Amino acid sequence: MLPEARTRGYRKGRFSFNVKGGRCEGCKGAGVKTVEMQFLPDVEVVCEECDGRRFNEETLSVAFKGKSIADVLAMTVAEARDFLADHPRLRRLLDTLFDVGLGYVSIGQPATTLSGGEAQRVKIAKELGRPGTGRTLYLLDEPTTGLHHEDVRKLLESLQRFVDRGNTVVVIEHNLDVIKSADHVIDLGPEGGAGGGKVVCAGTPEEVARVPDSYTGRALRPVLDARKLAPPKVARIPEEKLKDLVVKGARLHNLKGVDARIPAGAITVVTGPSGSGKTSLAFDTIFAEGQRRYVESLSTYARRFLGRMDKPPVDSIAGLGPAIAIDQRNRSRNPRSTVSTTTEIHDYLRLVFAHAGTPRCPRCRKELVARSPSQEAGRLAKRFAGKRLLVVAPLAKVDAALLKRQGFTKLYADGAEKPLSDTEGEAWLVVDRLVVKEKVRLAEALEAAYKVGKGIAGIAEPGGEVERFTERPGCPEHGVMLPGAQLEPRMFSFNHHHGACERCHGLGVIQRVDPAKAIRHPDRTFRGGAFGHGAAAYIAMSKWYRTQVEAVAAVHGLPLDVPMGKWKPEHIAILFDGTGDRMYRIDRRLKRPGGKSYRLRTDTKWLGVSAIVEEWYRKSGGGRWTEKIGEVMRPERCPACEGGRLNPISRAVTLPGGLRIGEVEALTVTDAPSASAISRSTAAPRRSPAARRSGSGSRRRSGAASSASSTSSTSRRSGSTRATPSASSGRSGGSATSGTRCSSSSMTPTRSAPPTA
Repeated sequence: MLPEARTRGYRKGRFSFNVKGGRCEGCKGAGVKTVEMQFLPDVEVVCEECDGRRFNEETLSVAFKGKSIADVLAMTVAEARDFLADHPRLRRLLDTLFDVGLGYVSIGQPATTLSGGEAQRVKIAKELGRPGTGRTLYLLDEPTTGLHHEDVRKLLESLQRFVDRGNTVVVIEHNLDVIKSADHVIDLGPEGGAGGGKVVCAGTPEEVARVPDSYTGRALRPVLDARKLAPPKVARIPEEKLKDLVVKGARLHNLKGVDARIPAGAITVVTGPSGSGKTSLAFDTIFAEGQRRYVESLSTYARRFLGRMDKPPVDSIAGLGPAIAIDQRNRSRNPRSTVSTTTEIHDYLRLVFAHAGTPRCPRCRKELVARSPSQEAGRLAKRFAGKRLLVVAPLAKVDAALLKRQGFTKLYADGAEKPLSDTEGEAWLVVDRLVVKEKVRLAEALEAAYKVGKGIAGIAEPGGEVERFTERPGCPEHGVMLPGAQLEPRMFSFNHHHGACERCHGLGVIQRVDPAKAIRHPDRTFRGGAFGHGAAAYIAMSKWYRTQVEAVAAVHGLPLDVPMGKWKPEHIAILFDGTGDRMYRIDRRLKRPGGKSYRLRTDTKWLGVSAIVEEWYRKSGGGRWTEKIGEVMRPERCPACEGGRLNPISRAVTLPGGLRIGEVEALTVTDAPSASAISRSTAAPRRSPAARRSGSGSRRRSGAASSASSTSSTSRRSGSTRATPSASSGRSGGSATSGTRCSSSSMTPTRSAPPTA
């Protein structure tokens, strides 16, 4: 450990880009920020905070021979051998990497960017770099996989040095260059599986080559004789032209051995009287066979979830490619389905807002900004140069004894420092007192304050107000913070808990009790059967609820003996909407079912008929009881999200033109293409100045993007037929079936399906 690092109290974890504290928090030590494009290829841009160096400035300020940890990681293996020549252990590992031909690779190069051969050699060098004892047994399983012939030669030289030191090397290998260089060969066989498991021969490569029953020997003979094998002749298959779709012997339902040819690149109409077999030919035969072939091409794991599809009764179908089916039964009863989710427009909108949107506070509309310790320390060092500052952290509850054991001594309140004492409510803990001279100490103090304050810290001049900061993007004034380090597409999905409104769970509507439906017999009194036999009738029949209503009626004058059709609106409102936090005294003598009486004395609130029945609805697990409650309810626009379906943070995100996602989805199909803000936002993600200068920002194709095809995953039995890319199961943009509403902000109230258990 360097003296400077020891003085600052740094440990070895400080110099790891995988550990919080020393790494750059802007990119989490990756050096680049990955822009996840969902169903498009991901994009990587150089981190503008650390300029790709992975560490914060405080860590980089510690130098060894004038080089920071980032400078050392940027060296190649060859350069690092010379720079670290005085460290035997490091030099031994670097020599091993150099000997296997990796002298050109930088020691900090990400493992994901290594080729297959480079990754194989790094793995081998790790094992070969261990201290040798002269009595070690090395077992290697096909170490030449992915290596070039020249790299194989370097590997053999490294293995030979271990043998020269007295070690034993056992290699499982098929590479003939390795086999012919071995001192001893053991050939197992003679066949694979049940026909193997025996030693065919053993000895030097020359001895094995002379055994006629050894497949290895046959392959070794020309190699040992230095004769080249003639390259095998490969018959080239001419490129096939586009073929017509030919169906032979279709026999499903009314089809009686039908043969049909559908020309490629043309429009074909299948017509005939009702019941003649049109759907049976097009959907149940041609499309079903295409689906069956597609499912059979998937892995065994995927087929477990899709089920087995039977082959339709047809002799053969030739020229069948990926198919998309759109039938008349493509309807949805899912209340979350919209036009935008059905057409997958919502998926692209989520992507646009995640990567081009600006997060804002739902209350003050200010941009949510993240303040990392290193970044904020640099700004504060210029602003308060030479001034005295207090670095503080908020605490929900002060445990004086615990804080004293941790080394803290003061609280900050009302512009002054105060001794530690147990207090309830938010208080500011003084983490550090300093005169701003350098950035390093201020950054370390903010880092400690973030840990204590769980992502929130503050600074104050003595006697002044506290200025808050948030480690994640947030609004310190109102305590609003993003769920993660940045915007994500799932935050704009009302089918995902990260984005859905907590009140309506992404439906945009809530189910409320309708007094007109609950009061089935307005000519009757509350106790005389005004609620009929509906779900609300239980309130009038239950002794506990009826006792509460009678206590409320005594205070507010509810006419319980008057038919409910003659009640005043304010009395109906009290009965159904409740009276808030007001408490009512209940002192009555009641009878148990067995006949014994008891005295009930308590204070309670009146929640209202609506709140009680709605709670039953939320807890109902479906079935007859849910349907019975639904008879007295009606859908209303959610008051929390105003029909926007998303939570407040997601709804507050704006595009450069100021549009929010709710406003975009409220556009009609005619107006949407003319929205300039959307078209500007579909440009490439913003890149850092360093990335623009260096031209970096490599693109790497994701598996989801490359595997998307026009094949469909359709269940004819469920009647929800549509084209589905193979990676669409990871989306959360809604059920891609038939939409029922055009936008969340202009929806018409519809009855939602009963919740399931």
